[in-house]
Amino acid sequence: MTTELAVQDSTNIALPEPSDDAIGRLMRQADAMGAARKIGNALAGTAMVPEIYQQYPENKKENPQAADNAAAAILYGAELGLSAVQSLQNIFIVRGKPAVYSRTMVAQVLVAGHRVEEVEATPTSVTWRGVRRDTGAEFVSTWTIERAKVAGFLSNKLYASIPTEMLRAKCQSEVCRTMAPDVLLGMAFSREDLELEAPPVKVRSERVRTGAAGLRDALGVKDDESVAEAAAADAGPTLISPAQLTKLHAMFSNVGLTNRDEALAWLSNILEREVATSKDIHADEVDRLFAELETEQP
Repeated sequence: MTTELAVQDSTNIALPEPSDDAIGRLMRQADAMGAARKIGNALAGTAMVPEIYQQYPENKKENPQAADNAAAAILYGAELGLSAVQSLQNIFIVRGKPAVYSRTMVAQVLVAGHRVEEVEATPTSVTWRGVRRDTGAEFVSTWTIERAKVAGFLSNKLYASIPTEMLRAKCQSEVCRTMAPDVLLGMAFSREDLELEAPPVKVRSERVRTGAAGLRDALGVKDDESVAEAAAADAGPTLISPAQLTKLHAMFSNVGLTNRDEALAWLSNILEREVATSKDIHADEVDRLFAELETEQP
């Protein structure tokens, strides 16, 4: 009996060819992407889409990625059964993840023929129920202020100003995701869910000077450059302009944020810091607020 091991020549192993179905899917996806790109390019040149999808936002620099982002959103929305315009109005990117409003989830599940309804809604407790059309299986979700507290969601100031709406959004997304993952294509979160995630930690770096300037820094001797830098730091950030403030208040009215406390709570949530007055908004935060409000236009 021989003890030699047979060695297989791996160079002769035939790799499996892609199936016709797989190639067909890729070709259809490529065709769909081309169509989405054409529509996205057309819509990106208008003011009829949220600012994040506009190639030429008003009074701002050109956004060269607007058409590509719009095309990706349209393609993603098509998988959910949304039209191109509906996709751009309802699909958002929150920290790199696609998401839709919880109410959009409800709409998609209803269109699929399943039943979703509200059972109870108070400022301290909201319950929603869903029933699948095909199996009759029932799914119930209840969110209370106590549950939101345990989950760490009360850091969002809107839970203090509009608790019923916030609890309702949690129930809607939980029922829809649990009951109909086939309809939502496994989407794990609603936009409201993702906005509650902890933001990335911002690391502040300081420039260390070398040579004679570095020696002066080490000795605590101030030169003209360091004095100018200190003065700029003491001056604080540039604040929102009067014109931008006027536009912001007008957009608040358009989305129904007419109560001062609710508006400030919304600002604090979006900017992830306490905002005591809209006049304290930083100039580099304005574009972000306008983009968020554009998406919430009725």
